[in-house]
Amino acid sequence: GRTPVVLPALELSVWMFLGFAFQSVGLASTSASHSAFLLYLNVKLVPILSGLVYRRAVPLETYLSALAALTGTLLLTFENGAASLNVGDLWSLAAAAASAMFILRLETVVSPPDVDPAAVNAISLYGVATLSLLWLLATSHPTSPQSLISTLGFSPATLAQLAYLGLVATAACGFLQAVGQRYVAAERAAVIYAMDPVYAAGFAWLLLGEGLGPQGLLGAGVVTGAAVFSQRAALKARRGRV
Repeated sequence: GRTPVVLPALELSVWMFLGFAFQSVGLASTSASHSAFLLYLNVKLVPILSGLVYRRAVPLETYLSALAALTGTLLLTFENGAASLNVGDLWSLAAAAASAMFILRLETVVSPPDVDPAAVNAISLYGVATLSLLWLLATSHPTSPQSLISTLGFSPATLAQLAYLGLVATAACGFLQAVGQRYVAAERAAVIYAMDPVYAAGFAWLLLGEGLGPQGLLGAGVVTGAAVFSQRAALKARRGRV
C-alpha cells in the first residue's frame, strides 16, 4: 500500500508551528539579525538530533564544533554586555530546536518515492493554520467575529504583509523544501540553509537599519564556520556508512 502521509504531515505542522510561534514571540524583544543567527543554530542541532532520534553516528567533530558554535552564540548575544541577553534570544533558541526537528523529520516523511511533497506541504500548512488560529483565539479572547476582525486590525498594508508571509515565506518555501529534501539528506540540507542568517542580516540592515558590531560579527562568523565544519563531518561519516 501507499505510505501514509496524513499523520506524519500533521506532526511536521506541529514542529513548523512551534518554530514560527517561538520566533514571532522572540522578535518582539530581540533584533531580526540576532534572531536570524540564533535560529541558525538549528543547523548545529540537526546532526545531534539525528544521533539521538535515529541512532546515527555523530562524529567527535560535531560536538567540538557545537562548543565553538556556543562560543559564537555567546559573543553574539552578549555583544553589549550581559544586559543584551533577553527573553527574545531564548525564544529564538527554542525556535532553532523546533526548526531542527522539522528538518530532521521532513527527510523521513518525504523520502519514500510514493510520497507527494505537495500533499505533505499542503497538509502541514493546514495544520499550521489551525494551530495558529487556536493560538489567536486563546490569546485575543474575541467575543464575536467582528471583535476578532477588529483585534486583527486588517489594513491594506497588513493584508499585503500577511499574503507575503503566507504565500511566499511559508507555502512556497515549504513546498520547495519538501521537494528538495526528498533528494537531499537533512544534514546536507542544513548546510544549504546556512545562508539564511546572512540574508536576514542583510535585509535587517537594508530595511530596518539594524547592524552587528565587531563582537557580534565575530560571533556570527564563528557560529557559521562551526556549523559548516560540523555538517561536512556529518556528511563524510554518512557517506562512509553507504
